Amino acid sequence: MEYRIGVREDTFDLQGILADRADDYKLNACFEMDDDGCLLHVPEEKRREVSVLLADVIMNGLPQNMVSKLIEKYCSSFNAYDRWRIEHMVLDSWQDMKENHGAGFARWSLRVTDEVEDYLLTSKEMMLDGFVRFRLKDWVRYWEQKVKRAAEELLIEREYMQFIRLLRIFVDTQEPKIDRVNITLDANGQYLLTDGQGEPIEDETLFEMEDELSRMQLGKADILLSSLITISPGKVHMDAHVARDAEVMETIRQVFQARLVIDQEP
Repeated sequence: MEYRIGVREDTFDLQGILADRADDYKLNACFEMDDDGCLLHVPEEKRREVSVLLADVIMNGLPQNMVSKLIEKYCSSFNAYDRWRIEHMVLDSWQDMKENHGAGFARWSLRVTDEVEDYLLTSKEMMLDGFVRFRLKDWVRYWEQKVKRAAEELLIEREYMQFIRLLRIFVDTQEPKIDRVNITLDANGQYLLTDGQGEPIEDETLFEMEDELSRMQLGKADILLSSLITISPGKVHMDAHVARDAEVMETIRQVFQARLVIDQEP
């Protein structure tokens, strides 16, 4: 039986990829390459194996080109570096799911394989990119969503970094109201702020602000950061137990930079 497989992407090494994958699936196939694509010679009973092979090529060979085109379509307002980051965010998450044998990858593998096999029942020619575009529309939408989600995450990250930058400028322009503040955890796991002598910091403005932030249902980390900015200490000493919370430590480090000191456990 002969199948003619093609792809419109000039830079795609179709014959090389098919030959490599065919060995993995023990297809014992012969390949010929001409202007119309790659001709596969395989036994009649190997249709399922051919379907698995082509699904493998679609899922592992085509995504990079597809993602690049989707980024051109949906992320034209981003600069070159951000588009590069979006591409890597999308492809890295797919690679992680594949390497970790995620259920999502297994489901897509089965769906794509079944769709390829169904197509090969009535046709012996397949343009891979055209097949994906017209027969695997859910697959295309999946990648569209991943690209859009990565772009949104990048925008959120950019807004967050701008927010941190403004906080850093504000902190740097303030005169310290206290030389040192210590951040520890009390018996209930709540943040406790004390001064250089280990006494709880009592500040009416701070109490009012914390009460207001609590009513706004902000997280403990947000309340802690707001409290530190209000106190504006010269040094921030963070207990090692608090520093184990990577999100809290990183946020405070970004804002207070050299003022932050991590007190190691005795």
